[in-house]
Order: sequence, then structure tokens, then C-alpha cells
Amino acid sequence: MRKNKHSALLFDFSGDWYVPNLGQKLEGHLKTKKQLLYLELFTENTFENQVLSDNLNVNYYSYPIIIGNSVRNGQCTLYKCTWAGIKQISGKRYRLKYQVEFAFLNAVIENENELLVKSANFTFSHLSSWYDGAESLHRLNAYTGIFVNGIERPLDTLNKHKTVKITENIDFVFIDSFERSDTQSGNSYEKRFQKYLRIQFKVPVLFDELISTAAYFSNLLEVSLFKKIPFIVHDITFIEDAYSHLESHQFNSVKSSIVVNFSLSGWMHITDGIISQHRMLISRWKFDEDSLNNIIRIWFSNRIYSHIYDYFIDSHVWEIGSQRFVSNVIFNNKFLNMLQGVEGFHKIFYGNEKPENSRFLTNKADVLKLIKEPKLKNWLNDNLNPPKTKYTNLKDKIEHLIIDFTPFLIVRFGEMDLTNNFFQRAVAYRNILSHGSQKSTNQGEEFSKLFLAIQYLLALCILKTLKINNPDNTVKHNIYLNDSANAIIEYVNKNIEKYS
Repeated sequence: MRKNKHSALLFDFSGDWYVPNLGQKLEGHLKTKKQLLYLELFTENTFENQVLSDNLNVNYYSYPIIIGNSVRNGQCTLYKCTWAGIKQISGKRYRLKYQVEFAFLNAVIENENELLVKSANFTFSHLSSWYDGAESLHRLNAYTGIFVNGIERPLDTLNKHKTVKITENIDFVFIDSFERSDTQSGNSYEKRFQKYLRIQFKVPVLFDELISTAAYFSNLLEVSLFKKIPFIVHDITFIEDAYSHLESHQFNSVKSSIVVNFSLSGWMHITDGIISQHRMLISRWKFDEDSLNNIIRIWFSNRIYSHIYDYFIDSHVWEIGSQRFVSNVIFNNKFLNMLQGVEGFHKIFYGNEKPENSRFLTNKADVLKLIKEPKLKNWLNDNLNPPKTKYTNLKDKIEHLIIDFTPFLIVRFGEMDLTNNFFQRAVAYRNILSHGSQKSTNQGEEFSKLFLAIQYLLALCILKTLKINNPDNTVKHNIYLNDSANAIIEYVNKNIEKYS
């Protein structure tokens, strides 16, 4: 398993560069600066052979693909190259600069529509803690093996692969990798554990779909861990050309490539350090392997709920870069977004019609069958309508959710009457904020506690989409949800008259 340890190589990746279908080759080098990837070209002309000294008439373009040839380092494909500036060096010679999103080393693919992927290897922060549960405790520590009488003492460090079918086209391969490092004395060694995820496709997909698949899986980890989860793609197996149309469906030449990219991780450190089971809403600590695999499958079949998952994830993100940052306006907007998520879940999962409507229409149909007179039957059909029993407003929807989620809520809130009234206060704040009638961007203590309440409710909605119906395994012992529940209970009890 290859790691992303090739950054130093990039500073020496000098050579000739060209854009497919344009004749001009330009001298330059690939480099990293502040965790960004740049191509710098030293030239008098652009790839379109425009003369740079005639700068008033030069058009600067971004390119999906730029190909590089290096005598020292071989070939590479740069993907998603954005023009990033120009600087005169001397006379007619200039430095053209492009920011590069991905570099595929040792691969030449000249058409973005031929960036077809068969498989790729990733690391995600906390993947082992999440997927392995209790087994992750000893795996994340360093091991030292000893040679006894010249024979290596065996350790349980064999690489293991677990393949899980996610969709008809996607397999996840969870890989336990143990890396060995010998000491200088040569009589001992160290092994470290790293869990990788290989995403592989039965029918190859475009590279962007691969990244979308990995990002969507990271969203599941983010919902589970209540925080952003960075990930890195290490190496990739391309199908160089579109797969053949022969009946055998054999694919053309397969090319493996190391991938260089920094933005997927959000420039965050990737760690597989131990994380407490009580800090995870969903994990192997609380579900057996088959159940967790099934949750992953359901997650990938739940694209219709993806915006609702995004609202929940965003409600736990308070950093810009490495700095914690929150303003009243951001706080208010996250609250409104979560309410949108609650409404969206309700509309998708339950629809707008209350159960009473269904019963009314069934009874109406039975009555109409008994009437033989056509005119009377038509009149009755046109005029016998159900009462207004649609979920027409947010208050009704929250009330319905609280009733439906009572088994979950009772675990932490006990008596629900006061808390129910408290949850309904969210509607008043939604109206105030949506209509711009607030007197201040700071809505006060009650609003802060309501933020936690709606976040809690949205978490329950997400569990419902994943067909998780056991509060003991999910809600009861979770630190984040328990802290929220305690804060809500304390506030409601302190203001008991207001909510009774």
C-alpha cells in the first residue's frame, strides 16, 4: 500500500508540458507551496502560441488536462488546472502559473472523458475506530517484534482484506495494513497499523464520480463522529480508454498511478488515532459487522436525503481553516438550515398527508361502491372531501416527529409534555429570523438551547433514514447528544412555568 510521501519529488518534476490538441510545448516544473500544487511555465508564448509580451491581446485559459514529460521523473497528467497569474522574468520571457487540483504520476491520459477509474485506495481519519470498534484499540499502537535465535517472533500482523458489496457497481475493500521498519541494530523491528479503504467498480466510472463516492462515504463518518473527516486518495487504477464494446466486456490497458492532491483533506491532518465509542453516533462499537455494512449500503441508497445529512454535518462545523469561528449570523443560519432539514426529512419520509386522510379516502371508496345511482354517486364523490389533514406547517411536523420519536426521546428526556412545548418554540424563532423581524442577531439563551434541541431532533431523523431503531445503541450513551439533552432539561426545568 503506497502512501502520499512523494511531496519532495514534486520539486524536481521539471520537463516539457503540453495541452492535448494544442501544438505548443512549454518548459516548466511542478511544485508545492503552502499545501497547494502549482505548475510554473517559463515561456514567451501561451499554449495557444499567443505572444505574452503583447499582453493586452492575450487570453488566459484554464485547462482540464495538462500533460508533463520529465527526463528524470517520467510522465504525469495534471487534472483541473486553473490559471493563477503571470509574471515577467526578463525581456519577452514570462512565468505562467496554474493551480493544479490533481496530479496523476506515471500516467498519460489526454482526454478528461477517458479518466475512467477501476479502483483507488484511500485513508480516512478514524476509519479503524469507526469500522473495527474494540479491535481498533490494539491495532493503532506501535508493535515491536523481536528476533529469537535468528527467527522472527510471529505477530498477528498479517494484512487482511474485507470486501463489502455496497451497490451493484461499487465494492468497498477494507484493508488492514501493517508496515515494518527495521532498527539500525537489525535485531528488532517496528510495525504500525493503518486501515485503508479501496473503492472498486465493476464498471469503471469517471474520476470525478470516484471522488464523489469517497466524499459521500466521508459524510457518513462525519454524521457518525459529529465533525469533519478528512481523507486522501493515494493511488488509483485507471482504464486508459473507454471500455471495449466486445461481448466479453474486457477493458483496455490498465494503468496504475500515484495521486497527488491536498484539497480533499481540507488541509487537515489525517489520523487514525483512537476515538471514544461514546463520541460516535454510529460505529462498530454499537453494531456488529453485518449491521454496520448494511448501514453503509443504506447510506448509499439514501441519496435523496443527502441535503439533510449536509445540514446536520454543517451544524457541527465551527472552524474556518484551523481557527474556531462563529458569529450570531452564522449560528442563526445553521439553525434555519437544520429546520429545513427537519421539514425535508418529514416531507420525504412521511409525505404531506396525515394518516387520517388515507382512512377517510378508503371509507369514502367503500361508501361509493354501495351507491348505485350515478348522479348521486358523482355528487357525493365531488362533495364528500376529507377535512384538512395535511401537514401544512412546521409546528405540525415537529409535533408529529416528537410523537413518532417518543421511544428515543423518553430515554433522555423522561416526561415529554414540557419538552414538547419547548421544541415547538423553534417555530417562533424560524418565523422571526425568516421575516427579518428580529431586533438583534443575538437571540439569547433560549435560542441556544433550541439549537441543541433541533440538532438532537435532526439526529433522530437521520437514524430513521438509516433504519436504526434502537436508542440504546445510538442515542443513550452518546456524549454529544447527552450533553445537549442535559442542557435542554436543565433549561426547561429552570423555566418550567413558561413551557407548562
